[in-house]
Amino acid sequence: MKYYAFIANVLHSRNLLIILRVACCATSLLSPSARIVNVIDNDHMLELPPVHAWDIDSYLQRFTQQISEQRHSTRSLLNSENSLRDIITDKYEVPKPTYLHIPHTDEAAGITEGSSDDIKDFKLRKTNKRKHSCQLFKDQDGCAAFLYQAPSHTPAPLPQGNKSCPDGGCHQGNCHHDLGLCMCPAGWTGPTCTQELKRPCTHRLRTFEDPLHIPISFIHPVTKEDLNWTEPGWTASRCAGYCDDTIAMCYCGRGSKYAHVPASIEAGPEADPISYGRPLADTCKPATDEQGQWAGHNMYHQKGISWEDVYGPNGWCNSDESIPAVRCGCYPEMTAGDLCMGRKEAFCPGQCAGHGECLNGFCKCDQGWYGTDCSHKRDGSGDLEPSRFETRKWLQAAVRLPAVLQAKAGQERRERKRPFIYVYDLPPEYNARMLQYKINPGACSWRSFVGTDNWTDFNYMDNGYSIETYLHEALLVSSHRTFDPEEADFFYVPVYITCFMWPVLGWADYPYYYAPEDELRPMHVTNMLMEVKRWLQNHMPWWDRRGGRDHIWLMPHDEGACYMPTEIYNTSIVLTHWGRLDLDHTSGSGYRPDNYSLPLVWPGYQDTDWRELYKGHACFTPGKDLVIPLFKTPKHFRKSPLLGHAPMQRDILLYFKGDVGLLRHEGYSRGIRQLYFRLAHEQEWRRRYSILISSGLQYKGDYSEHLSRSKFCLAVPGDGYSARSVDAILHGCIPVVVMDNVTDVFETILDWSLFSIRIKEADIHRTPDILMGISKTRVSELQGNLTVVWHRFAWAGSVLHRKYMPYLFSENRRHRIDHNLSQYVPRTYHYYPKQQYLSREDAFATLMQWLHGRIQNTR
Repeated sequence: MKYYAFIANVLHSRNLLIILRVACCATSLLSPSARIVNVIDNDHMLELPPVHAWDIDSYLQRFTQQISEQRHSTRSLLNSENSLRDIITDKYEVPKPTYLHIPHTDEAAGITEGSSDDIKDFKLRKTNKRKHSCQLFKDQDGCAAFLYQAPSHTPAPLPQGNKSCPDGGCHQGNCHHDLGLCMCPAGWTGPTCTQELKRPCTHRLRTFEDPLHIPISFIHPVTKEDLNWTEPGWTASRCAGYCDDTIAMCYCGRGSKYAHVPASIEAGPEADPISYGRPLADTCKPATDEQGQWAGHNMYHQKGISWEDVYGPNGWCNSDESIPAVRCGCYPEMTAGDLCMGRKEAFCPGQCAGHGECLNGFCKCDQGWYGTDCSHKRDGSGDLEPSRFETRKWLQAAVRLPAVLQAKAGQERRERKRPFIYVYDLPPEYNARMLQYKINPGACSWRSFVGTDNWTDFNYMDNGYSIETYLHEALLVSSHRTFDPEEADFFYVPVYITCFMWPVLGWADYPYYYAPEDELRPMHVTNMLMEVKRWLQNHMPWWDRRGGRDHIWLMPHDEGACYMPTEIYNTSIVLTHWGRLDLDHTSGSGYRPDNYSLPLVWPGYQDTDWRELYKGHACFTPGKDLVIPLFKTPKHFRKSPLLGHAPMQRDILLYFKGDVGLLRHEGYSRGIRQLYFRLAHEQEWRRRYSILISSGLQYKGDYSEHLSRSKFCLAVPGDGYSARSVDAILHGCIPVVVMDNVTDVFETILDWSLFSIRIKEADIHRTPDILMGISKTRVSELQGNLTVVWHRFAWAGSVLHRKYMPYLFSENRRHRIDHNLSQYVPRTYHYYPKQQYLSREDAFATLMQWLHGRIQNTR
């Protein structure tokens, strides 16, 4: 069980999840690294290396090897002179919180878009102590200009492209009628989407000796089955059943009862399979073949799954029982039900605007409709047809129709205010195809449909990287979206780089950008972005019109735009989580495949050092770029007064819980987390000051609860950015920022000095004295200011948020009434529980406000 406890911790890296078969496993599997179990807790807040969820056993093997071979550029803390291994850590059971009494009220709980009353007579109130919408903004006049702008009364134009695609149409794809080009889904390419583009299941990745442009396959060309299950070699895509080689997805096969049966040749490539069958996820690779011979990779032996478990009478691929020998998980996203035989809606941005079918992330548009989200109507193709939103009620609970289509359909629509943003419809290989390739239903998308009745929920992985799909969808349905590039203030370029980095890259031997290897992920991102820029320049005039100054790119991975191509970064607007300012920078990632300072040359693909592409720029430029919050679901801060939870006594002086570098090299987090952990436990900070610094095990308890009862919370780097600032603010905890020369979230537009403190890295050892020296009056001022802006640090404007947040408010209100509360607090108390969430001032609205002030800078 210790083995599985350790596995669970690593799998929660970047909030990953995998279905583990909790069965007996040999204690001999405990590698030397298993001793780390004793200092890591099974807590979803840990930030362990972003390994592939399907590759956990391989990761453990490589981790042990790295310790012995010192593969990283600096030594592992486990073996270094500064090792944390021998620290005698403090163990303490955190007592239950003391709640502050809140009088019963009859106010409705939920979510509100705000009121213009909040900003009336703004200029007369600038010196008034009364709170207003622009309080704490550095540029309050610019804030007011955004709020007071006169709405546009010009109807938003509906797209009217009318260029035809090549004769015969686009078959499996869609015609982009603005360009006359076919946009092809996974598995297809060419001018009419009729050329096969294979992503076969395989047992290995390419090497220098292999042909440059041919993915490695290890399946039979007709049966699609593995050529020899006893042959050594492993990738996540390796399949013990039928391989769908358009996306490298494995299903039951080999004549089993619930095998995947493809459509007949006569039915054509566009036909659905005769039977989808049951998926055969990576967790169900059997340890033997049908004759009982050991499989070709010893990793399979560790899983303890036999051929009989998969293909026996009660095996996963044959069983009609509710409890088969093993459960293999419902991959891909469109599968549902207890035994994965049902079908459900998959995530697509905007759900194809109700004018197309979502095929695991790709929108196959109806006749006459086109675009990434099928929201464009071809000129001359007739009136607007009824949307699927009218017949599929579950779509209405998931997403709104684009504002333009609402207006054309006669539905109520908000007034249009600047900025106007044109969202590019890029080739699917840069976004939609990533969703088709991801296989893992919990990755990339921020929301998902659950069960065959398609009720909507936040994605179970609670993945911070899902900001990619959230922001893309938010812009697609926003009233700020324009379909007319001539009136656009900005152009958004939706590239799913983090979805590519995980889980697409390395699952199979395709796709790559360009060198076919998975040990240097930033290199692929840099090349991909260059491809996108070239495509924009070759097919659209808008980049060259202003040199890219009005183009917006999202760089949400750990080290943000540090390795963004210079020719894009120097002019474009970058949205990032990592505000590192120094010009001469090297990677600080503790995960070697993300170390952008490493060289790579691969003749025929990458003939020169790829690092030349990003030289000469910082990771963040204040004014040009913006540090934005991570995506956090409301569940993440459910015990905050911001969502109506009863306030607690703030009896923890300083709090941190997460990865403290136990599995990392010394450069991870600049050594900051490691130093705090050492000092806190060696110098008994918990006993002396009520400072809790934990990897998870030392001070167990609910993360949201602990944040809500803390005065100060550490905001320190990880592999790059960290979510800690946002975590703190959403719980009303004053951020203590310890990362020199790094700009934090919205710090260039909000006056952080009014609700946070900074400690220089050189003064870490003085942290208790610094915090203890802050007066109660000053602490109260910081807390009060924090509650003026805390709602701006969450993305909360979606249909799902409007459905889910009232539920949390209601639950927290019931808790306040039912709980035995101890102390009365007045309504003027800054942590008096909110009754509604001010969604009109959420992170998306704050971003729009900042962009409004940037319009003139792009001209």
